[in-house]
This record gives sequence, C-alpha cells and structure tokens, in this order.
Amino acid sequence: MEPDRLRRRELTVGYRVPGPILDYANRLLAVTAPDITPSTSIRGRGRGPEHHEVDTAVLAAAVTALAGDLGDEWATIGVIAGPAHIDTVLADLLATRLDAGDTRRTVALDHRISVVDPRTARDSSST
Repeated sequence: MEPDRLRRRELTVGYRVPGPILDYANRLLAVTAPDITPSTSIRGRGRGPEHHEVDTAVLAAAVTALAGDLGDEWATIGVIAGPAHIDTVLADLLATRLDAGDTRRTVALDHRISVVDPRTARDSSST
C-alpha cells in the first residue's frame, strides 16, 4: 500500500487487559511513548501491578506464595525470573504442586503458571 494512502488509528479501549493494569501502563506512556493516547479498559476489576522487594534467599518462596494467591483470581499467571533464579523459582512452584511450566524448554503456554526468563519475555512480546 502506498504511504499516502495509509491511515493510523489508535485503539483507545482495551477489552482484555484489566483496568488496574492498563492504568499503570498508561502512567508509563509519558516516558516510553508520549505520542500515544492513553487507553481505558472495559474490565474494571482486577489487581494492579505489585512490587515486592525480597531477599534472594526467600525469593522462590515469595514468588510461590504470590502465584498461589493469584491463582485464586486468575486462570493463567506469568512469572518473569532472572537467569540466576529461574530454576529455583520453578522447583519451588512444582514442589508445592502448582501447575508451572518452564518456557525455556517450550514457548507453549500450556500450564497455569508460565515461568519465563526476561530475554524470552522481551523477545516474545515483539512477535
């Protein structure tokens, strides 16, 4: 298609992303993409992002506790764990009998909890 015939349309209503998540993402637009119009969500319920600062000695246990808690609310959960911690986090999730999968072995998201390293998360978000 010729460039002069292209039209850009922004989607400003989100149907899949819960409102609290979209509200948080919109706050980042001023820095990451100031030319994008903030979106609204038709899904008002749900938890917003949480930030937890924990010692590395208890990281896997903290992630497992949070994932178990979120499992009551969400059908699927993504856990991004750094390369130095991914094996420990995955082992702890599996030891507590949570349905967790390692996306380093397969990118298929066929488990309730998908554990992914930051590089895979970044690379798969652009496809």
